[in-house]
Amino acid sequence: IPTDRIDDLAQYNIDRINEKKELVYSLCGGRSFDDIYAEYVKMENINPRADKYPMFAVMIKNLLQSLVEDEKIHSVYENHQLIYELR
Repeated sequence: IPTDRIDDLAQYNIDRINEKKELVYSLCGGRSFDDIYAEYVKMENINPRADKYPMFAVMIKNLLQSLVEDEKIHSVYENHQLIYELR
């Protein structure tokens, strides 16, 4: 976003993060991290190259943690993995 105003850029970044957060939220109903990751990269049309996996994995995990802190989702341990459920 071309701008000279830092508040415009900050708001743009906040809006983009909230969009990503809503997308991750929509993927949480009874899914594991791996399932959420796979669907996320598919929906965002991302080529999940091995060298990019850590970057996207960390981003998605941070968004999941934010959703947990916002009390929009919670996780349960099932069959040796965390499953993310909507609240």
